[in-house]
Amino acid sequence: MTVNVLLIFSALPTVVLAQSATAPTNYQSFGPAYGGDDIESIDASIGPKTEFETTDAYEARKNAAKKDGTRMTFVIASDDRARNLFTFDADAEMMILALKVDSKTFYSSISYSDILNTPKYNTLSMRYVIRSQKEQIASNAYGATAKIKSFVADEYGLILDQKLPPIILLPMSTIEAKTVKPYLRAAIVCTHLGKSIMKEVQGQAATFQNPIEYYVESKFLPIVINEILVFDHRTGIVLLQVRSGDASDDLAQRERRRKLYPIELEVSGGGLLYATVDDGDALFVSSNEILRGKKRITLKLKSEFSIPTFVLNGAPFQPAWRVYQTSLGYTKMFDRAEAEIAAPVQ
Repeated sequence: MTVNVLLIFSALPTVVLAQSATAPTNYQSFGPAYGGDDIESIDASIGPKTEFETTDAYEARKNAAKKDGTRMTFVIASDDRARNLFTFDADAEMMILALKVDSKTFYSSISYSDILNTPKYNTLSMRYVIRSQKEQIASNAYGATAKIKSFVADEYGLILDQKLPPIILLPMSTIEAKTVKPYLRAAIVCTHLGKSIMKEVQGQAATFQNPIEYYVESKFLPIVINEILVFDHRTGIVLLQVRSGDASDDLAQRERRRKLYPIELEVSGGGLLYATVDDGDALFVSSNEILRGKKRITLKLKSEFSIPTFVLNGAPFQPAWRVYQTSLGYTKMFDRAEAEIAAPVQ
């Protein structure tokens, strides 16, 4: 399914983000090879509590390292996972920035008594650092062998206090896009909320069925986004600024999204729902997704017991379902329901 999908996992208040016509003077250029602030350095400045340090002294050191209210800029790294943040649509001559928001629970940062009430946070991964990796041959008591791959990594990111725009669009000619796309970077300009870095550890041991083992420590900083910037990493020149709180510029971004994707369907709630976008494959739609299509979106609902709710292009929407039923004696059983949403005629 060739569609940008943003997962939204909480009902946090939306902060409007908008695009200015030109980059302001204070952001005309970061300078060549700009890397932004570093969560790893912030975490290292705190460090763990030592055996010769009282709890009060450790808390005082953590508070001194906090950047309460400080304005910071973090650049999303092109790391080992080769994230493709930018895609180009040649028909619309539009560069597309899609930021993937995940849901994370930080069990390592809470007490045992609070585990059942731990909230999920909207998070944005910024940097992934592999500290070590190796391969080795392992065998069991029956003489079977397998190549075991293992790695240890740190993940750094941001905990978001608001929703992000689903996608951010930058008009660009095809000639310019070919040249600049490998060097585009996204920067998050934000304010630290003043809370400590939250941490979580994940890992798994290797088995013969799944011969990969890993240990990843996630370290995320709570922030409020002020603006999102797109810049050329070679020169540091800012090509696009998306600021919070400007409704008219937010409208301009929404109009660009509507031009690129005439169909924008928000899906909420449960249900066994599958969707085919344009000429893509039918894929399962999980709760709280946004589907975008250029020509059509075909929906197939597999169960009548849980039906999602829909918002089409900003307005509540009820699909015109075609219901297929199967007779079982005197009982009519729901088989499936299908609906198609076509792009409006230009």
